[in-house]
Amino acid sequence: MVTGTFVVAILGLGLLIFVHELGHFVAGKLIGLKITEFFLGLPIGRSLLKFKRGETTYGIKPVLFGGYVKFPEFMELHNTEIDKVSPTSPAQEAGLVSEDKILEIDGKPVKNWLQIFEIIKKSGGKSAEFKIKRNDAEEVLSVDIGARDGVGWLGAGPSASDDITIDDLPDTLTGQGFIKKGLVMVAGPMMNVLLALVLIIGVLLVGFAEPTTTIGKVLKGGPAEKVGIKSGDTIVAIGGKATPSWQKVVTETHDNAGSDTRVVVKRADKRITFDAKLREKNKDGILGVATKLERRPRGLIAATKEGFSFTYRATGIILDLIGKLITAPKSVLGQLRSPIGAVTETAPIVQRDIMEYIITLAGISIAIGIFNLLPMPPLDGGRILISGIESLIRRPMPKEALIFINVVGVSLLLMLMTYVIAADIFRIVTPGSG
Repeated sequence: MVTGTFVVAILGLGLLIFVHELGHFVAGKLIGLKITEFFLGLPIGRSLLKFKRGETTYGIKPVLFGGYVKFPEFMELHNTEIDKVSPTSPAQEAGLVSEDKILEIDGKPVKNWLQIFEIIKKSGGKSAEFKIKRNDAEEVLSVDIGARDGVGWLGAGPSASDDITIDDLPDTLTGQGFIKKGLVMVAGPMMNVLLALVLIIGVLLVGFAEPTTTIGKVLKGGPAEKVGIKSGDTIVAIGGKATPSWQKVVTETHDNAGSDTRVVVKRADKRITFDAKLREKNKDGILGVATKLERRPRGLIAATKEGFSFTYRATGIILDLIGKLITAPKSVLGQLRSPIGAVTETAPIVQRDIMEYIITLAGISIAIGIFNLLPMPPLDGGRILISGIESLIRRPMPKEALIFINVVGVSLLLMLMTYVIAADIFRIVTPGSG
């Protein structure tokens, strides 16, 4: 049974990651981008199932944790060196080969492949003089630019992750403007938030075990037992203040720690008043009772309203946590969890109440979505930031700057993840360490 709950916890966390990738995939398809792979599971090992529809290969990997989507991308847009030449293309017919470096087109110097693409797409059906560097020598070749779909076509390009050339730039994520890139990037986190909303609404429609003001158990030797409070009594007021919810019961109990307090309960349609001296522990008051849990299904409208309210409040809590992580990291580092910690702590919830686990999963989904929007590479927010900068300066960021930014971002994330994983392992091997 314990193994089963851990499997459910792992699959649940994997679902959140898969849904995140699904968001990127759906947004990319809607925009019409090239997507070469979309898989369920980590990109490890041979595929359990694989099939191709159009240009995209779909499948399932053996490690069913998360998923991944692959957008073909160019490796070296910042230089002008040819990596591949398509067969029977204008580039091949003109004699251009791999490792040629394009220096000028019709006397105009070019510094990167984006500049080359802008020239080529406007030159369909025309002839152009290419000044290239080959084996440390310069020469000029005449190239008859072809045309495809009314746009100039060269058939040569930089190194890429898949079988694409610079002519495919308009259909790649790299070739999109800030708005479309941003939509694809933000779609992953937003899918996580949407999933959380759907999960919490679904749980509220079914109903989950919620604490009530009815007493489920009276603890032996506690203040409640000493004065005669019994299981089944409903707490109406504590210290003269009404207690319409269990949270209010907890609040009033804590506020009256160590003092003689009037407790009013309802028993068989009668109100009974008790004077109990609330025990004090760590400055918190203790009455010595446990709540009775009850399932309370909501209607669709009420569930939807509470679902949005839950999502809003959870978002605020997570943003506050992230803010403190930046301004006062010591105060919140202990609250962070790695995937190891998340699985370890959610597994017991699966066994206790599946509905409570789904609510917990919804909260984690919101956290994943918001965390990925942080403006730090390689997170989605970091990629949006870089795209925004490139849109403002109207050119690609220098390669050296991109490398520096990504190294810093990855290093910071690795440091944080290393600390969190180490802390989670310590908590596991030393129970009760907090």
